[in-house]
Amino acid sequence: MATHDVNSQDEAKRECFLCSLDPKSPCHENVLEGRILATQERTIDGTKTAIVLLDTGTRQVELYFDDQYYRSLVRELKALGDLISPYKLTLRVYHLPHPPVSRTVRGKQRHCYRANAYTLAVLEPDILLNITDLNMAEYCSRQYMLNRLSPSAMSAATIRGNLVHYCFKELLKEHNKGNVNIHTADETE
Repeated sequence: MATHDVNSQDEAKRECFLCSLDPKSPCHENVLEGRILATQERTIDGTKTAIVLLDTGTRQVELYFDDQYYRSLVRELKALGDLISPYKLTLRVYHLPHPPVSRTVRGKQRHCYRANAYTLAVLEPDILLNITDLNMAEYCSRQYMLNRLSPSAMSAATIRGNLVHYCFKELLKEHNKGNVNIHTADETE
């Protein structure tokens, strides 16, 4: 029986594909998803922090992001404000390594999670682009339209692919700005 518990713990750790990138901080929460209720940006302990309030259906959750990409996302969502509020946007967050801190706001209990650099937040995860589907559009546009009516299931591979494409795009941007250091064979890292 103890062996089964150890195996199930190992499987839970393997479920989060970002834990392999962040072995020092395993997940406390692998995946968290909810409808965005509010967004704001505040300075907490001298650091600009993006805050997203989610309704997961069973509880309200606050997410704290220190990363500049999420701060810009929150700024964009705040700027659009009333235009997007009827759409009830969904946010799915992967790899939350820190346990939540509970606090009471207006008589309701909220769990507050702090993200780290390896946390991934996906806005409207059910409409992720699948590169294979896009290649199919080039091959046959009618087949692409049929597949869009019954899209391929979202998988970890789709999320990883989108993550890799986004990271590669950002790396190219940084390289074009001259912020990336390229080492020669003679230099040591």
